[in-house]
Amino acid sequence: MTSARILPMLVTLAPLACGVALGHDAWVVSQAEAVKRALDYTGLGVQPHVTVSAEATTVPADDDVPFLRLAGKPAWRVTLDNVTLAVRGRTGKVHENPTIRRLDVWLDRADGRLLKIVSPHPVGVDPPTSPSSASLEGRLEGMGQRFEGVPAEMPRINFMQGLQSITEGIGGTSMAKQVEAIYVLLRHTISEDTPYMPCRKAPCPRWIITLRYLPPTPFPGPPAPGGGRTTVYRRPFENYEHEVDPTTGKWLGATTAP
Repeated sequence: MTSARILPMLVTLAPLACGVALGHDAWVVSQAEAVKRALDYTGLGVQPHVTVSAEATTVPADDDVPFLRLAGKPAWRVTLDNVTLAVRGRTGKVHENPTIRRLDVWLDRADGRLLKIVSPHPVGVDPPTSPSSASLEGRLEGMGQRFEGVPAEMPRINFMQGLQSITEGIGGTSMAKQVEAIYVLLRHTISEDTPYMPCRKAPCPRWIITLRYLPPTPFPGPPAPGGGRTTVYRRPFENYEHEVDPTTGKWLGATTAP
């Protein structure tokens, strides 16, 4: 996949915190560089209607990542508004997500590495109880996985291209009400040498993209009074966590996510 050309767009840079000057040790990555990197990571620089703002802050506890201990880390939050998450289906038809119009891109203030991409919680949907960091880490360890850091190199496959890979693999991008993505070094901790665990000897860069609040999966229910069977839904919605190779763009699979 080729890199996209960045078109002009409205960029608003938030004022720096009082008493802190650009060039201070805490401001290694400038606002302008943070904006550029956010557009490069997401691939949204090709959308001229996107508006961009940047704020120096710290990562809140709700946006922590298992094993990486990001809460409280100095970061740039680059907000991309009026985004269009559109992907091409297998028939060639373009499917646009009607719900997600904003993304917050969290970048390490020291070196500009991507910490997380996340859209706001959808309006009118009660947020579930957030699992603890320990339970999230235990879930990953039970799957034979561990995050060991954030890659220094920019991914060849950006976030939007990763969404396209998911669409070609299983779908769901256009129906999600929230999206969350991290670009991490993944290590497989299982002892067996298996082709399904290629990151056992050394960690591999991976996009982990979670599509949240998808329509629930229907299951056959009890017999209907007039014949046939009813339909039941075991959960009010579905969350799926997808793994994408950021070098090749290959969709590697999905699991249900908390």
